[in-house]
Amino acid sequence: AAMDAGYEAGTTEYFYQKVACEWVRSNPDTWIEWLPNARSCLQGQYFNEVEQACEFCPLGRHAAKHGNGTFYCDPCAAGRFAPTQGLLKCEECARGMYQNVSGASTCMTCSPGTSQ
Repeated sequence: AAMDAGYEAGTTEYFYQKVACEWVRSNPDTWIEWLPNARSCLQGQYFNEVEQACEFCPLGRHAAKHGNGTFYCDPCAAGRFAPTQGLLKCEECARGMYQNVSGASTCMTCSPGTSQ
């Protein structure tokens, strides 16, 4: 069996491994919270289901909160941008700058003779 790998039956190590495995199998409510999950992420982070880890929202996105208290990454609306990871809200483009697409990490300079 996989549990037997590396330890010879009857040894102290085998006994400890067997006891530990039995405890893990019978106490999931105790240890499941030790694993990263959506509720363990910090503000500005979301839970990446594929990587099973908390990560900061990428450039051009901000961390928005679901009703259950967990976060997801939402693209910045047009006219706003997120120049760094992990922002809770996107920044407005400065006067004389614009952004006409959503999900941007920078703003562009208005052409001469035009304004925001």
